[in-house]
Amino acid sequence: MRSESIIRTKIYKEGYRYRFTIDWLHSPKMELISNETFTIEEPLDGRRFGLGDVKASLQKALAAMIKKVPFVATVTGRDENSITVNIGANVNLKPGDVLVVATLDEVKKHPLLKAIVDWRLTQVGRLEVESVDEGIAFCKIIEEEPGRQVSRYQKVSQIIPKPTEIDLKEREKQDRIINERRGNDDVVIVEDNYSGPALGWFSGGLWVGNFSRENHTPISTTNTKSTGRTGGGLFLGTKADGQLWLTKSFFTDIGFAYGYNNYSQTIVETKAETGTSGVTASLFDFTADLGYKFYSGADLWGPKGWVKTGYKSSSYSLPVSEDERTGPSTYSGPFVGLGADLPVRGRYGALLELNYGVFTSGSETTYAPGTINDSTAVFLYAGGYYRLNLSTLIKAGLDFSSHSLERNNGSLTHRVISFLPSVVFYF
Repeated sequence: MRSESIIRTKIYKEGYRYRFTIDWLHSPKMELISNETFTIEEPLDGRRFGLGDVKASLQKALAAMIKKVPFVATVTGRDENSITVNIGANVNLKPGDVLVVATLDEVKKHPLLKAIVDWRLTQVGRLEVESVDEGIAFCKIIEEEPGRQVSRYQKVSQIIPKPTEIDLKEREKQDRIINERRGNDDVVIVEDNYSGPALGWFSGGLWVGNFSRENHTPISTTNTKSTGRTGGGLFLGTKADGQLWLTKSFFTDIGFAYGYNNYSQTIVETKAETGTSGVTASLFDFTADLGYKFYSGADLWGPKGWVKTGYKSSSYSLPVSEDERTGPSTYSGPFVGLGADLPVRGRYGALLELNYGVFTSGSETTYAPGTINDSTAVFLYAGGYYRLNLSTLIKAGLDFSSHSLERNNGSLTHRVISFLPSVVFYF
């Protein structure tokens, strides 16, 4: 009789104890695949030591020994696309289960003990179980790796149970929210046992980048040649915002941000530094809006786009100085925006958003105020994210904001180019 492997059991009597050593050997070279050792004491009631005293401990030792090996079964035969493996109902295998088949490329042996201490398996393909008997399963090939073929003596490295109807329903509840109409209102209905987010999210993170300011004014009313100041510095701050889902599609946002920098500037024409070194410039930003999302399918986490409109106010603070031509300024007013969430692969995705101020109102406190003719505000964000789970997302991206105003005696522009890492918590 030919056998691929042998279980060898050694029993040693050590006083009132018995020590059992179980070796799993691979023929024909009798290579040690795995082993396990356990001890049992003699019965204290004087009865003879028998199989009943060993059976439970032996089964535990065999199970522990098998767990040390990175495969659970062996392919015993192939006929075209039909495969047999040497496990079945004895390991609770069921039709519909998927078996991952791998080839044993290399084993590493202990130089002295000659026991196998490491395995290197390479996936070859996948099988679907069609029927099972007590110790054999009949399968069909559903996938083979390019350039590889499932064949006899290859190993089953993993058993993937067939999803039950309950499992599929639970997965469906996790992946989507059912949108149900009640009259004319689009109401979000969350299924029973749904454990994902249902109300919205909030986030917080750093606001790090570069702040710049340009102020141009005519030298005199008769000479229109402009002179001005330009400056900036490293910008540090924090940003927090949140979103509330009114329905599956409608949402509202609110956000706050604050940052500052040590501001210094130069004269545009001469490039000479002015006396502003060390002056603190700050920015406070407030946003509130209402938006609508467009989903590409029923999946809440799938590709989607949105449009929104709201109110935004940005206040830049600088000391008022006639010599340095500095002072506070504020830009506020309605804006419109659009954005997109594009899952890329697995849990990774990309975020894009563009907002533009409509009828932006600009004001400034300065030594020589002029009549403001026009104000503009533009905001652009591009970044990516990684979704840790249904409740947590990590994102980071580049943020660009620009405010400018044109007046009868010059122009003023503020820009912040920043990096925004943040954590988003869904609830």
